[in-house]
Amino acid sequence: GGTSNLGQDATTYGLNLVYRLNERPRLLFGAQLGQTRRYLPQNDASLALGWTYQIYRAIGITGWYRYRNLTNLDPTVQTGAYRSRGCDLELTFNFR
Repeated sequence: GGTSNLGQDATTYGLNLVYRLNERPRLLFGAQLGQTRRYLPQNDASLALGWTYQIYRAIGITGWYRYRNLTNLDPTVQTGAYRSRGCDLELTFNFR
């Protein structure tokens, strides 16, 4: 916000779901929609599907497939917009 020429208004909505298949494996889903207005306006959308497995107590392994689409809405800007997709493999630690 603000009154500066560089002020931005940003809004983001997110959703994360976890479904426990059994004692150790889980399915994961994440979605995020965001927008920035005023200076350098953009739309941002991403989806993620994952699977995680608890190896031992607080240690797990997680695989993700992610998709993201970032769109510029300013007709004078020709850079910064992109689409990406890919897979990640993560070793996770849960400290409680």
